[in-house]
Amino acid sequence: MKGEPKLLTQEYSLRQEEKELDVIAIGNINVDLTATIDKIPEEDSEVEAKSFSINFGGSAANFAVAASRLGLKTGIIAWVGSDVFGDLSLQDLMKEGVDVSRVKYSDSLPTGSVTVLVSPDGSRRMIAFRGANKLLSADDLDEEYLSRATLVHASNVNINLASEIVAKARKLGIKFSYDPGGLGVQADKNALEKIFSNTDILFCNKVEVHAIVGSDDVEKCAEHLSNLADIVIVKMGKEGALIRSGNTLHKVPAFKVNAVDTTGAGDAFNAGFILGLLKNQPLNVAGLIANATAALKITKAGARQGLPTLSQVKKFLESNGLFLEI
Repeated sequence: MKGEPKLLTQEYSLRQEEKELDVIAIGNINVDLTATIDKIPEEDSEVEAKSFSINFGGSAANFAVAASRLGLKTGIIAWVGSDVFGDLSLQDLMKEGVDVSRVKYSDSLPTGSVTVLVSPDGSRRMIAFRGANKLLSADDLDEEYLSRATLVHASNVNINLASEIVAKARKLGIKFSYDPGGLGVQADKNALEKIFSNTDILFCNKVEVHAIVGSDDVEKCAEHLSNLADIVIVKMGKEGALIRSGNTLHKVPAFKVNAVDTTGAGDAFNAGFILGLLKNQPLNVAGLIANATAALKITKAGARQGLPTLSQVKKFLESNGLFLEI
């Protein structure tokens, strides 16, 4: 990554006019129960955790915090339980500058949680309990609130809700980005493709695009999906990212860092990419910003502890020979 970068000039403009909010995230707010282990236990056996922590998480909440730390004006639509975890989750989001005026409390279901097992190489395995997140529905999509934003980002929501969100976005003339997640891509393929065809920015990882398209060739998967969504991003961890828009393909390399915990890296990437587009950067430059944001995140444990500020991203890019006006 050292030396003068060769940057392409293709641009994709997100911002058409200044709005009260840059992005609104829609999806989960969770508490992450994270254990670092030496190995995955066999059946009917146990291993001792090297460390254990309780942190705030949830894909939409992580994205919202990542975007806010990067300087974007951010809101969130979600549910939490009427419990201490729900209260603390909202306090943390407010501390991060995220507007939580459209987060609702449930008296019947607790705040969602995810149990995260982190291996020595930083990879993770997760067990999700949806809790109050189950209650998120089309009734929560306040059009007046959505219209305040340039872009709405849906993350790990069910297929029916995703359909409602994209319909609202189209009606209101705002941009729509979508990260379906591992469970989302298991939905009916026809329903998924209908959503993708109205999606401005589609975020997936390698496993997810394979599940959607049915091919082991990542580039072919991206090509297929680019016939539907305006921009398709395939996040590939250490291998960087692929960005496909129309007939243009960008291969964006990853940055080498000491990986401690990859939890939340995808959400950090998404926020960094959207920041790049809101700053009117070319697609491949937005990809570099996204990779840098994710790289800094994974150097610390927990979904949010490593999420960088815009200043930290710029310094990191400069240390790799990339001097960008963002």
